[in-house]
Amino acid sequence: MTKKKIITVIVIGLSFTLAFITLFSSRPTTQPIQAPHPVHIDQSKVLSSQMVFVKTNLIHSTTPAQNIKPLWWWSYYYLQNIQDQGLTLGDPPNGTPNWCREFYNGTPYPLYIGQTISATGTFSNDFTSNTGVSGQVVSAGVSFNTSASYSFTDTVKVSFTLKPGETRAVAIYPYFEQYYFQVWWNPWFGNPYQAGYGYAWNYEPSATFDEITYAGSCASLC
Repeated sequence: MTKKKIITVIVIGLSFTLAFITLFSSRPTTQPIQAPHPVHIDQSKVLSSQMVFVKTNLIHSTTPAQNIKPLWWWSYYYLQNIQDQGLTLGDPPNGTPNWCREFYNGTPYPLYIGQTISATGTFSNDFTSNTGVSGQVVSAGVSFNTSASYSFTDTVKVSFTLKPGETRAVAIYPYFEQYYFQVWWNPWFGNPYQAGYGYAWNYEPSATFDEITYAGSCASLC
């Protein structure tokens, strides 16, 4: 092999090596994150509020992979510094109720509303991150299934009198446990570093809900 061919082979080899390192050690992209949106209820319009325990049924769930073992030669995400931030009210991340019924008095006279209503709805665990981390990795990190979904059935007793032109809404909100986590990236070449962060929400096993009677419409609660 001539000297020129040897140099060409070396150059091609170095080019492939550089491309390989760039491919597997490049920084992952991030995107804007939707920050947690707690329920912002105008407390001056809350006429009554009570914590209730509701019957729920699991619709979908998978067992989180507790021991994800990435290939040693591949770049991967993992979680660090997971923090339990306590209970949050509402269906995250937008904070809307899971069920709402509206009552309106369109007569010129006081109107008594006395009903027993069957309330049904669905909700699910969730997570959000400004990285491309997968739900499997997040579920393994926080030790619960971030895609589990549930249905609920409740009996709501309504008893109040509406003034002429008055609107009231009765809404149900679930409680979720909120977690903050850091997302770290382990590149194929170089040291691990924090690539971003995120939040995860876990439905409380106690099936705790807030039942709120509100001086306003269902739309004003969303």
